[in-house]
Amino acid sequence: MDVLPETGEEVILGTVNFNLNRIEKQEEYDIILDILDEESDSKINATINCKILFIWSNYKYYYDLYLKSESVAQSYKNVLEKSTTFLENLNGK
Repeated sequence: MDVLPETGEEVILGTVNFNLNRIEKQEEYDIILDILDEESDSKINATINCKILFIWSNYKYYYDLYLKSESVAQSYKNVLEKSTTFLENLNGK
């Protein structure tokens, strides 16, 4: 809804529909929603860029985040070990 500054009257710009079947995982989605004209579904009045995070299980969502962070931590550990070995070789140990 928009508010006209002169009168304070609320004006509906159009409607937005989003099919939830597009949500496959519990992650953040960047979505572009077109606000369609009330009288003509082919006319776009405005566009909304938004982020949607749909969570159907807090446990699964946070467990998946935990697994991702464990994977990232393991990658950093591997880089650290390789860097340490490389530096030890340079120093002749």
